[in-house]
Amino acid sequence: AYVQMPVEVKTIDKEAGTLEAIFSTQDVDRHGDTVMQEGWDLVNFKKNPVILNSHNYGDATEVIGKASNVRIEGKKLIGDITFATKENPKAKVIFDLYAGGFLNAFSVGFIPLKFKENKDGSTDWYIIEESELLEVSAVSVPANARALAKAKGIDTEILKLNEEENGERKQPNDDLPNAYRDWE
Repeated sequence: AYVQMPVEVKTIDKEAGTLEAIFSTQDVDRHGDTVMQEGWDLVNFKKNPVILNSHNYGDATEVIGKASNVRIEGKKLIGDITFATKENPKAKVIFDLYAGGFLNAFSVGFIPLKFKENKDGSTDWYIIEESELLEVSAVSVPANARALAKAKGIDTEILKLNEEENGERKQPNDDLPNAYRDWE
């Protein structure tokens, strides 16, 4: 399963090729799913804390960095990334894209361990209560539009008010068949 979230870069060190970021939040993603942040199992990830290029599991040269200090703070999964800028030319390019503000998103790859149908009773949207984190990937397009708006400084409270005023919340990707959902 993949949940793409925008990165909120908290600190960046261009000399060391490092940044601190928010990898995941509890916001509803474009698929309508919510990943509960307190339910992360990080044990195996901390033994192999890889940062990948676009969830490319099949090629070791797509490892572009490693995570450290991975933790849950409130409703956010946060960590530090050291990019392999000297060891992997792709990592240098990708780090420079983050440092220059051209990339703003990460995505988490995980195994859902415990989940339930969302409050509306639909079988298409889930609240993922417990998950095993497998990896974090650099991506260009996140699934969580609201979190991207937050990262870009847009007042997301306006989005919530608009939803409440209209009396219903449109599920993201309602018009797409399930085949386009990342984790199915």
